[in-house]
Amino acid sequence: MLIKTKEFSFPKIEYLKILVVSSLRKNTWTVVFLILVGGYGIFKGVEGWTNILLIALPFAFFSYLVLRSWIHMNSKKNKWFFQERFFEIDDKSLICRFPDGSSQKILLAEIVRVVKKSGYYQLFLSKKSFIYIPWKAFKTNGDIDKFDFYLKSRKRG
Repeated sequence: MLIKTKEFSFPKIEYLKILVVSSLRKNTWTVVFLILVGGYGIFKGVEGWTNILLIALPFAFFSYLVLRSWIHMNSKKNKWFFQERFFEIDDKSLICRFPDGSSQKILLAEIVRVVKKSGYYQLFLSKKSFIYIPWKAFKTNGDIDKFDFYLKSRKRG
């Protein structure tokens, strides 16, 4: 049975949040180290510019991650990512349809990882490339349940 989603677009702020959180997770040890260095600077009472530098390092690194994510988000190659679209989903594939009439078919078997967050799905096609589908795009909760079933059964088939 075919599931047809409502038309939606990927909010840029949501994409930025996903990129920053992903970057923080990938750099967990760097973040922990910089926070420890900043904490050392605060509690040890290092004098002068050294103290300011030690405390500023974690903030500078976080700012770097946000800036890098912002630049990636606004890249010209990602412009199509934020266009309006809807999906037609069956037990074997997702068909992404855009208002200009173009479409792209993705087999469920090509999805390497599924992340179900509160409010949306991230369907990974590779380590970094993913498809975003918000829960609010589905017309009913039954459609969400059916989509979950399709995603689980893709591994068996």
